[in-house]
Amino acid sequence: MKIREAVLGKNHPDFGASLNNLGNLYRRMNQYEKAEPLLIEAIRIKKNVLGEYHSSYLRSLSNLAELF
Repeated sequence: MKIREAVLGKNHPDFGASLNNLGNLYRRMNQYEKAEPLLIEAIRIKKNVLGEYHSSYLRSLSNLAELF
C-alpha cells in the first residue's frame, strides 16, 4: 500500500480504490475495526476527486454500510 501511495499520491482515485479493496477484504474476514478507517478514507478521496454522484464513490458508501 505504501508504494501505491508514494507513486499515485494520497488523493488519487486509484489509491482510493486500493483502500476500498483492502477494506472490503478486512470486512469479509470480519475484521471490522481494520476495515472501517480504510473505507472511510476511500470515501473521502473519491468524494473529493470524483464527486458525490460517481458510481465508485457510491459503491464505497455501500461497502461502508455493509459493516453495520
